[in-house]
Amino acid sequence: MPRRIADHLKIRPEDWPAADQEAWEAARHPGDVFDPGGPAGEAPAASVRWMADAYGYWMGWLKRNGLLTEDASALDAICREHVASYVADLREVIASTTVAIRIRKLHQMVRALSPERDWAWLSTISRNLDRVAVPVRDKRAKLVSADVLYRFGIELMKEGEQLSQSDLFHGAVRYRDGMMIALLAARPILRRRNLSDLKVGDGIVKRGENYWLQVIAAEMKQRRHIEVSVPPELTPRLDRYLAHHRPYLFPRNHGWKQPVAQDPTACSHLWVSARGKGMEAHSIYGRFVQLTKAKFGKGVNPHLFRDAAATSIALEDPKHVRYAMNVLGHRKFATTERHYILAQSFEATQRHQQNVLTIRRRATARGVP
Repeated sequence: MPRRIADHLKIRPEDWPAADQEAWEAARHPGDVFDPGGPAGEAPAASVRWMADAYGYWMGWLKRNGLLTEDASALDAICREHVASYVADLREVIASTTVAIRIRKLHQMVRALSPERDWAWLSTISRNLDRVAVPVRDKRAKLVSADVLYRFGIELMKEGEQLSQSDLFHGAVRYRDGMMIALLAARPILRRRNLSDLKVGDGIVKRGENYWLQVIAAEMKQRRHIEVSVPPELTPRLDRYLAHHRPYLFPRNHGWKQPVAQDPTACSHLWVSARGKGMEAHSIYGRFVQLTKAKFGKGVNPHLFRDAAATSIALEDPKHVRYAMNVLGHRKFATTERHYILAQSFEATQRHQQNVLTIRRRATARGVP
């Protein structure tokens, strides 16, 4: 099989050589107050998956190119020459931003597997790839302001209420989707998996008159516990969703006879699928893209809600752009600053387009073709 085609393949952790499996298990050892644990012991679950995937891709490439002997550790084959060839092959089949991410995660992985070795040279390669990476898709073309997204969520909930008068199930689905969109637009600190993992009484709790979102540090990308209130405007809508619409998403309440989960108490997930189970992150992604594309002509995935929030702040209140760092849960302003630069670029483009239209109107008024 040609390398450029087979490079998409990776080797799963359970198929790694014994030495790599043992090293990875040690790296993920959580530790306690008396034991510092492994280098990846406190890494979020998503980061652990990405690191393992990056190493699996690397190992697969080595094996397909005859650079990995049986039962030998893939760590032994890491050198500048091999990494350079690996990057060259990756560039033939995936975007430069994906190449940069793949090498960045590989660097994190090998540091966790063998922290005693000097990986400064690989870190330099990773930074250089980040610097020259060019996004294939321009985010600006898909951006919709946070306010518009929030109002779209409210609009869907109103539609759900009307639809439920004749169709309780589909009205509940529409209301649920609107609630998801409005909540994420208002609190974009949640990532897609955080959103899908919310549970009634756990990830989302009601204290007095207000709802609160709370996610433990281990489930957050930045490993920081979050606890933020839900906008008061959404409180009665959340009450309505939980008390009226959510129960109709369970099969027994909309006519299903199949032996599937039917007890609303059997599923504590906030977002329930038509089968009475918690919605998976990929399902939520699909709903967001489908609904926003139908509304705005472009699919806005959950991650773009973060871009929308930061860009909206940068455009509408640039003096307080640093607040976006807290809104999105960034540790460093440099991460948030990229959104500010994007907003400046977007605004400059808009001004340029307006200037061009003004010049054309003036020329037309003077009779200039």
